[in-house]
Amino acid sequence: MKKVIWGSFLSLAGIIATALLLGFSMIKDWINDDTYSVIFNLSRYELLPVLAVFIFVAILGMVISLWGIFEK
Repeated sequence: MKKVIWGSFLSLAGIIATALLLGFSMIKDWINDDTYSVIFNLSRYELLPVLAVFIFVAILGMVISLWGIFEK
């Protein structure tokens, strides 16, 4: 049961961090009405590795949750 809860919180943290990073990277473009994409903005500020880490944390949390569910 501990793995399910811990994995759920880890997955939630990764998903929230990813959403915040993607959302805040586009705030400047909403104001200036530029045509740049999210990936371009993240690469311009060298945040693509950070995005990859956040996505990895979300996937790791889901794996730990599923492991806790199916463990006997």
